Amino acid sequence: MAPSFQTEGMLVTEANAEATGPSGAASSHSCYIQKNALPAVLDVNTANFEEIKKSDQVVVVAYLSPDDKRTKVIFASFVDKYQGQFVFGTSYDAALARKEGVDRPSVVVYKAFDERRAIYPNGREFDGLDNWFKITSKPLIGEIDEDTYLVYKEV
Repeated sequence: MAPSFQTEGMLVTEANAEATGPSGAASSHSCYIQKNALPAVLDVNTANFEEIKKSDQVVVVAYLSPDDKRTKVIFASFVDKYQGQFVFGTSYDAALARKEGVDRPSVVVYKAFDERRAIYPNGREFDGLDNWFKITSKPLIGEIDEDTYLVYKEV
């Protein structure tokens, strides 16, 4: 079943987000529509974690403490750079962080390729988050064609 998310009174699923352009590239258009219809950051908890984690090729989850205002601001700024390109979530669920084996704060990238999961290695220092993410969010090996050329060019 395709993932679905409720957003501002509209249920967005892969099935109803289909849109085709002159090239017939429905999948890239539907991904764009789906990501832009979602809230900028999804609330991640144990009940919806698996569905969100599998909702896209790259999903970024920040595991935070509710009172950690500094990291919230840093992550919000990070999300602003990439909104519409990737799915983002925050989790304040300590049990979920433990289950995933991460301390709070942590940023984890879940991927449908390569090693499937990458944890930002610098703990509470987020100065290198942007550069780390640019590399981590790309497949190590992939096909270069008209749809992926720019993705690999930026790395």
